[in-house]
Amino acid sequence: MQGIGSVLGLVLGGALTGAGTIIVGPGASLTLAANFTNPDVNIVLNGGSLFLNGTSGSFGSLSITGNSILDFGNSANSTLNSTNLSLGAGITLAINNWTDRNDAFYAQTFTGAVTDLRGSTPMNQITFAGNSNSSTVWQSYDHQVTPAPEPATYGAIFMGGALGLLFWRRRKKSAAPATVA
Repeated sequence: MQGIGSVLGLVLGGALTGAGTIIVGPGASLTLAANFTNPDVNIVLNGGSLFLNGTSGSFGSLSITGNSILDFGNSANSTLNSTNLSLGAGITLAINNWTDRNDAFYAQTFTGAVTDLRGSTPMNQITFAGNSNSSTVWQSYDHQVTPAPEPATYGAIFMGGALGLLFWRRRKKSAAPATVA
């Protein structure tokens, strides 16, 4: 397999057989137009873009060696699963069009990462659009790379719900008709 280097836009559909590495160089893009499952194929994003557009891809390693973009598309559910994810030092990966509970980005191993830890390298090198890079986490229970709210956010949501329930109960109690004895 050859790298696509300076090819501006390659669309990959059909069957993907054999072993090798696909290199998406600076300014180049690779668009998946079919579902692929081939652990013998590795993808290197060296400053290029990978567009999933409603496909599911399962590959060997996904290496980010230049500032790159991973776009999940905005039409149908997309899934990317890699055996190993690695990011070079100081390199960033921008995630676009990712939708919670619809799209998934799995990495069975993540070089240098610690599960369930936010805000440290290399997790903070990945930024999901609309989220801070400090919220990116590699989850231990399913190995998904995802933007997750800080635990304090969960606490604030829970506290707001509890206060709302308390207010509702008090209001309901004060609106109850009085009984005459």
